[in-house]
Amino acid sequence: QARPTAYGAVLQGSLWCCVLTSATVALRRAAMRNPKGFLAKQSTGGVFNMKVHQYVVACFGQAVVQPLLYMVAILWRDPQAAWWYGAQPNWPEQQFLAYTAAYFAQDGILHFSENSALVLLHHGACVLACFLVIQVDEWMGVFLSSAQVMELGSLLLSLSDIGLVPRRLGAMAMIVSSLAPVWWVLVGYALSTPSTWRAWFISFGTLVVACVRILESKKTLLKPG
Repeated sequence: QARPTAYGAVLQGSLWCCVLTSATVALRRAAMRNPKGFLAKQSTGGVFNMKVHQYVVACFGQAVVQPLLYMVAILWRDPQAAWWYGAQPNWPEQQFLAYTAAYFAQDGILHFSENSALVLLHHGACVLACFLVIQVDEWMGVFLSSAQVMELGSLLLSLSDIGLVPRRLGAMAMIVSSLAPVWWVLVGYALSTPSTWRAWFISFGTLVVACVRILESKKTLLKPG
């Protein structure tokens, strides 16, 4: 399958952004109509400390949309051709990246005042990384798998914020889901050194993001209670 043009990538991301924005706004209105309901409940003592409705879109994407697209992308690829350190452009892979970029873009805009500077920086870097990954011809398996694994860690962290799983489990999931991409990238530097600036930029960015996640999660584990 042909690699999407920059225009095509932006168009796909924009369509996802419209869907996600509509869902986010609808959930916010539902919470406002029922200020004593579950969606309007304020989380406290966690990492993000937002109202429950602000977690729903993220958790649904991390639990359903992204894993589904990731699995289809793996099944779609040619097992006889390079993918982990190579690239095989396909529709589910492109949708995974477009969805991820759209989520971070709309969350950064709609929840700008609630997000910390670090979270906003993370969101902007992830949007940029998604559009760069679409254009690379190497390391696609590493980049896509790293994103998927880290999003699963973020899912457990969000669920711990709203009290659905223990807080320590959320922090541990963040650490474990960050260590795997670090290992994959470092091994990749030894076995298949990136040949383009895009792959170098994304791989180094992956290391930075993973290290920040680990350090921030260690702070959560050290909190009393």
